[in-house]
Amino acid sequence: MDIQNDDSCILCGKNNEHGLKLKFNMDKEKQMSYAFVKVSKMFNGYNGIVHGGITCALLDEAGFYAIMSQDIITVTMTLNTKFKKPVPIDTDLYLEGQVIEKRSRSVIASSKIMLNGTVLASAVGEYFIKKS
Repeated sequence: MDIQNDDSCILCGKNNEHGLKLKFNMDKEKQMSYAFVKVSKMFNGYNGIVHGGITCALLDEAGFYAIMSQDIITVTMTLNTKFKKPVPIDTDLYLEGQVIEKRSRSVIASSKIMLNGTVLASAVGEYFIKKS
């Protein structure tokens, strides 16, 4: 399958009127990404809490962009997520991704969602290299 970006991603797409329009900063030297996000009630799970699937998607995106900092295009193979505390709606959150290991055909990256320095959720994913 050919991968094409049409800017309609639910998380970072500029052309998705319902999306979060995340803007990740990438640091090539540190092999990391980071972004700030405030998730609207539209992505509610339980009242006042970001839906778990959206939480996973945010963690996946942070890992993806950490890998993108190395000019590598990937697709997600696995994502092992830990939910530590509820992720609140309409609150300024910090997302961070970090490359852990580059393999011959995949990259391992970690990610986390934080509020005031406290980790609310984290993940480790393996991403298949499509193009580098």
